[in-house]
Amino acid sequence: MKRNIKLLHILILLVLFLAFDQSYAVAGNEYCPEEEIIEEIKKLGNINNRDKLIKEVILRITRCESSTWDRISPLIDELCGIPTKELIKAYELAGDKNLYIIRFFGKYKSGDAVPFLIKILEEDPNVYNRSSAVSSLYSYGPNAHEAVDALIKAIDDQTQSGLSAGAVVTLGAIGPEAKKAVPRLIKVLEQGVWYMKFRAAHTLEMIGPEAKEAIPALKSLLNHDYKLVRKNAAEALEIIDTN
Repeated sequence: MKRNIKLLHILILLVLFLAFDQSYAVAGNEYCPEEEIIEEIKKLGNINNRDKLIKEVILRITRCESSTWDRISPLIDELCGIPTKELIKAYELAGDKNLYIIRFFGKYKSGDAVPFLIKILEEDPNVYNRSSAVSSLYSYGPNAHEAVDALIKAIDDQTQSGLSAGAVVTLGAIGPEAKKAVPRLIKVLEQGVWYMKFRAAHTLEMIGPEAKEAIPALKSLLNHDYKLVRKNAAEALEIIDTN
């Protein structure tokens, strides 16, 4: 029975992971094969009009899988680069495919995109777009520090479990500058389900000594039923509890 319960929990974790990073398929949008997209982008170098070039590049972005982005980003840099304002315009025009544009902010790291991603997280009614914004903000690491308040609020967004989990993880990527989130993370340690607890413990570790007020809550998890919760709590205490 215990083994079956653990298997069930593993399946739940897998579903959450897919929800946060993989479940963004939009009905009616078919991906193109990776090599086909890359060849198409290379051929765009023959376009002399920059505005038209950017428009054609963005069209390809909406048709490629996330696994292709690492390969096409350098090609796009070489061709033209895409100003943040152009990606924002693409988001506004892309309709039900705009989440692909949002996720590309994270791969392409378009300079001043953080305020726009925060706006999506706070205002976009589509939960998958909000999840995409969190995923992109994660890629910015400490440079996403302006998003701390929005990410704290997103922890309470129960529309999609992957969104709240992603918000906790992204606060960890921001690091010490996310110290404002410590009280909310303590609440996760005390009241959250186990797969949120171990994420919160790791995020507190990434925040570091600034999270000292979380020490009692972390200590209370050292005897938790789940090994991963115990492990992350212990590792966080090694960094935070320096006395």
